[in-house]
Amino acid sequence: MARPTKGKQAANEARILEMFERGISALRASKILNLNRNTVSSYYRVFGERLIQDMTESFVEKQKIKKALVVSSLEEELDELNEQLIQTKMAINDDLENTTLRSLLLAITVAKANLKQQIADIEMAPTLDVSLEKLVEERMQDESINSGNESEKTKY
Repeated sequence: MARPTKGKQAANEARILEMFERGISALRASKILNLNRNTVSSYYRVFGERLIQDMTESFVEKQKIKKALVVSSLEEELDELNEQLIQTKMAINDDLENTTLRSLLLAITVAKANLKQQIADIEMAPTLDVSLEKLVEERMQDESINSGNESEKTKY
């Protein structure tokens, strides 16, 4: 099979990077993207090495700032839903029999609950510095296991 063009390689790298950033395993990403697993694993190794190299205080701070901005944006949406909820409740008080308004009230309430859950999930998610420490620990464990397997193979 021929090598993909530079443009196709760049597109594949971008798609693989997206999977990497979403925390999807290399094997799963290779299946989703219909790419060779060794190719995806190679990119994942490069991405992991880049992350480790980029792990400085400023990088971690940028991630924390981005996280705070996302939470702030979601909180603004939550405020808008609260306003809609108040307006809908007032409209229901004026027309107690209106089932459309009651359905709207339910939809707004569900949307609020979902948004609150998203905010909680983001706030509870470990920041990238914690995730990278875990990644480094896992890699070190994998390497020690693999080196142990290699020494087992050489015995036979």
